[in-house]
Amino acid sequence: MDLKSFASTSTSVESTLGSSEDESHSECEEPSQPKKHCGSITTKGKKGKYCSKSSTRKYCKIWEKTFDWLDYDKDRDGAFCKICKKFSSLPSQKSGGVWVTKPFSNWKKGVEKMKAHEKSSSHCLAKESALAAEGTLTTGSVFQQLQRASKEERLKNRAAVKSLMRCTHFLVRNHMAHTTNFEKLVDLVVSCGGDTLAYFMANTAKNAAYTSHVAVVEFVEALGTWVEECTLKRLQKAPYYSIMADECTDIACIEELSLFCRWEEDGIPEEHFLEIIHLKKSDATSIYSALIECLKEKNLQVNKIIGMGFDGASTFSGKKSGVQTRIKAIAPHALFVHCRCHLLQLACVQAANSTPGIKHVYTTLTSLWKFFHYSPKRTESLKEVQHVFDMPELKVLKPSDTRWLAHEKCLKVVKASHAAIVTALDNIHDSTHAPEALGLSKALSKQASIAGIFLLDYTLPQLGKLSRTLQTESLDLTMISTLVEATLIGLDEATLPSANWVLELMDEKSSLELVTGIAISSDDIQSFQEKVAKPFIELLKCNISNRFSSSGDVVRAMSIFDPKIPCAEDSIQGYGEDYHHTLLDHYGTQKVAKTLDGEDTVKQALISADVCTEWKTYKQYLVKQPKENMKLQLKELAANDMLKTMFPNLNVLARISLTIPVTTASVERSFSQMKLIKTRLRSCLKDSNLSYLMKIAIETSDKLTDSELEGIVDIWSRKTRRIAV
Repeated sequence: MDLKSFASTSTSVESTLGSSEDESHSECEEPSQPKKHCGSITTKGKKGKYCSKSSTRKYCKIWEKTFDWLDYDKDRDGAFCKICKKFSSLPSQKSGGVWVTKPFSNWKKGVEKMKAHEKSSSHCLAKESALAAEGTLTTGSVFQQLQRASKEERLKNRAAVKSLMRCTHFLVRNHMAHTTNFEKLVDLVVSCGGDTLAYFMANTAKNAAYTSHVAVVEFVEALGTWVEECTLKRLQKAPYYSIMADECTDIACIEELSLFCRWEEDGIPEEHFLEIIHLKKSDATSIYSALIECLKEKNLQVNKIIGMGFDGASTFSGKKSGVQTRIKAIAPHALFVHCRCHLLQLACVQAANSTPGIKHVYTTLTSLWKFFHYSPKRTESLKEVQHVFDMPELKVLKPSDTRWLAHEKCLKVVKASHAAIVTALDNIHDSTHAPEALGLSKALSKQASIAGIFLLDYTLPQLGKLSRTLQTESLDLTMISTLVEATLIGLDEATLPSANWVLELMDEKSSLELVTGIAISSDDIQSFQEKVAKPFIELLKCNISNRFSSSGDVVRAMSIFDPKIPCAEDSIQGYGEDYHHTLLDHYGTQKVAKTLDGEDTVKQALISADVCTEWKTYKQYLVKQPKENMKLQLKELAANDMLKTMFPNLNVLARISLTIPVTTASVERSFSQMKLIKTRLRSCLKDSNLSYLMKIAIETSDKLTDSELEGIVDIWSRKTRRIAV
């Protein structure tokens, strides 16, 4: 191109741009710009070459018609993107840079750069955000549609994982093998109309369906972890807590230590399973080390222990080197409580073994159970006789000296089916000439045995009722003395001539004589009362009183909150003085303690001497506002903010009383769960898996709520998964 044609071209461009600029300025005066050329204006430089004058290029208002997002800043002489400035701060978009925080001023490549920015991903995202904010986005861009689809897919995946969790929970709660039955249960749910799982299985890759053995083990782990975290979250808020433990041998001949914790929460005692611990040795040193290590792993302070509940074995209760003595060295205010249910059972067994007439009945019951239990043929003969006598088919149960309430249940069966059992024994002897059958028949037909069965059937239910009450988790120490006193009063009636069991025996005398062929007179019953019933009842009462009163002065002093205090002004003055002084001596003094590292330290007092003044005022409050029972009294004192402010030391004592355990019934129940979980076919369960399974079986309800499942899925998704949840 020659110089003449180039000049004409430049002139035409200049005129065109000038006219366009005039039109744009006529439409809008702001921002005002001098009428200068923005096209390519060239001048002749050195050596006859043409160069551009960039200093003459300026912003053109006409660009705003094509790029409606432009925003010219006159002061900074640059252009910005109105959309990106407002919506580029979203987490999914980049923020900063040219067009957003820095003005664009490269007018030479203005149109080219504007087109490039308009096509950029950051601008497209900002534009979509703007349209969505204005409500103008209906179907959305591909990106937003993918986002919505991804969210819907996550919700569907989460619902499917919840269903898988429910299947896992069902298997564990019903003590079924989870690894072998999980996939079958999922298939059954899908075939029965489980739309959520059906969609998930149909639209998910096989390696992401999470129905394998490894997947169900991870589901169990998530469930068990959720249970433990919920328990520890509540436990760590408590100012102090108690521990309950016992050891047992499982089906694989491994010593297992079951650990429970108890604490007070809003005036209510809480007991929860904490861990099952594998023991290599069952001596006091090994058990103590295992307990301390477990508590440290769960970030629980050992010096916050205020109570311990164990059985009477010297390993736990030994005063020189037992577990309770070792823990007291770290937590000197901790109080050891011998399980009350164990004490009651020991008292009953000792009284029975010390009374020949009652011991003979117990021995007969054991022999009778063995006679029928180990022979299906004999058991069938008993069922036939019960059917002829129009009696319910009752199986003779095993009496046990160590299992609570075992004798009570066995006696009920023998008493209800006495005629059928004696007849069946006679029939078996007639057909097989078995001497054992004849001996049992004669033993059950004796007057003393029949009277002993009726006596025990009257006394054991009362003791059983006390035992079942002691096994409740909500029971506290202050209620024990009242319950025991009421039971002892009921036992006294068994020695009266007009006792219920005597009247019942006289009513059934004729039918018993018909079966046994032995006459029962009133003199025989009176003689049995004098020789057997009265000595047995007196010995039983004495054993119970001695064992329950040997727990220490501090335990007895906890009954200070008994609402049945004297109502008269003259008799209320001295009520509870000895008790609250006993509690002050134990909890109101500093005690020397040991740290876990063996260093000496001082444990501060839990209450102050002001408890004496508080008690005098609180007695007047009790008289004017009596409660129905001690449990309500303690709950109010422990949870009521007003009473906590008025009686801070009594509040501490009330919370301690609710925290100290009464029995280890929860621990014994955990062993029953362990035996249901770790069976002969599942004897190779790992310790961690057994722990998770027991936590789920003991601590969860039959049906998990949706909010609970949300937390469980969150725990499960802490690891990287093949699906988004």
